[in-house]
Amino acid sequence: MTVGPDPGVFISSAQMYQELRTLSDGITRVETKLDTISKDLTEVTKDLTDHETRIRSLEQTVWRAAGGGRRRRPRRGRRHPRPIPDALTAAPPSGRAGPLHHVGDQPRTGISPAR
Repeated sequence: MTVGPDPGVFISSAQMYQELRTLSDGITRVETKLDTISKDLTEVTKDLTDHETRIRSLEQTVWRAAGGGRRRRPRRGRRHPRPIPDALTAAPPSGRAGPLHHVGDQPRTGISPAR
């Protein structure tokens, strides 16, 4: 008994087309389900964020009502400006037109004295 060559499997064009259509329809259904799941997940995330915000607000209110909360430290620095000494607010000495910037009561003229 001799065995001839294996004839293989024959798939007609109609069968191939039908399998591709079935596969395409299945992929379309999966895409639709994934879009629905993505939309629902986005809504759940928004709800969760909203609930977290509300819970934090309620906990903060209860904490403050119980006398807790952050204690504020006193502010550093001066609350009121220091008083200006009378020497700075007094009228300039007679014969002088403005503030003195040089040692020896020399008025500032824009020209540097020779050194």
